[in-house]
Amino acid sequence: MYQLISQTNGSSSTKYVELENKGHWFEGALTTPPLLQFYEKTLRQSCVPPIPLHFTMLIPDPAGIGSRAGLKIDALKTPDQIGKMIVERNPAFSSWTLTTRNISQFHLMVGSPPRHNDFRYGLQSGPLNSILRSPGHFTIRSASPGCSAVSLQVARNLHQYFAADVEFLLEANRPTTSSGNLIQIAIGQDDLESGEQANPVTIGDSYLILKRANGCESTIARESGIGAVYLRPATNKRLELVVWGSDEAGLRQAARLLPLLTGVGLPELIIVSKRCASQGSAGVVAMGSLTKSWRLSESSYVS
Repeated sequence: MYQLISQTNGSSSTKYVELENKGHWFEGALTTPPLLQFYEKTLRQSCVPPIPLHFTMLIPDPAGIGSRAGLKIDALKTPDQIGKMIVERNPAFSSWTLTTRNISQFHLMVGSPPRHNDFRYGLQSGPLNSILRSPGHFTIRSASPGCSAVSLQVARNLHQYFAADVEFLLEANRPTTSSGNLIQIAIGQDDLESGEQANPVTIGDSYLILKRANGCESTIARESGIGAVYLRPATNKRLELVVWGSDEAGLRQAARLLPLLTGVGLPELIIVSKRCASQGSAGVVAMGSLTKSWRLSESSYVS
């Protein structure tokens, strides 16, 4: 590490401290004496670093990335590619030149960003684990007695991993008082109606209908052992995670995909078959990302 520091800038102000008998993470890791000294020194500095004349922003997930120099990326054109913005400043003419790639929308932090009711925005953006960025306690909605064990397991996992509070709703259309995200657990013919029209999946009597970004639809035969987990919009710009199974076996397979680790980028839609029990990921029949209009992106996989 000393050698790498000297190779990068050779600055004598750069300090590397090794803590004896300490692992990667431990209680108090962010309040060690060297870090406290660093905090104090940084906070005392009154000058703000100047904005560079040339810089690049790479955006894998707009909801998980902040702003730079007052520029905030709101949405990508396709979610399965990284967004890129190249900024070049010309102080002589007080001008900025922005070059973007795979960026659908951005705004200046001095004003409010434009919003569209049918588009993913803010905390609705990102992969499957975006459901964990809940502004309030979770609500689990389950109208079928056959979902009770899975619903309880989901609530237990959320509490064990994140100390998260959960509200249970046992009636399909009963409104929730929570400002947090929703998790809908359903089996078979349970009512999966949503308060929002932008729904990427329609579950029919014989088929699952996937809405594609090109305006077409893909169908998957609804057979025993089929399970699905996917994101869809909820009211008041919240997120809803649907965990559905054609039967109990399919529901339990889908429930295993509930994101329990932050930073692990699972796709926003995964449909599994009973073959997953013996073949693993080879038994997946559909998997992919959702566009800003809640449609399955073109690079997604559908068998």
